[in-house]
Amino acid sequence: VACINSPTGTVLAGPEARLAEVRQGLQAGVSATFIPGNIAFHCPLTEPIAASLTARLKFLPSKARRPTVPFISTVTG
Repeated sequence: VACINSPTGTVLAGPEARLAEVRQGLQAGVSATFIPGNIAFHCPLTEPIAASLTARLKFLPSKARRPTVPFISTVTG
């Protein structure tokens, strides 16, 4: 499980073949939609690109990396 977006919306991420197996095993009435992508975000499959992505984003000035919109968590208060 990559993330739970709502009581009826769960995101899975991983190797395509394994996701196809999971999809076949879903109960009747449960739908699944594959979203194509080159990177499986929210899962360990991003590890191989982490260093490269971090290096590419280091050019941003520190001011650009600070959030400007307040974030209030419904989980931590």
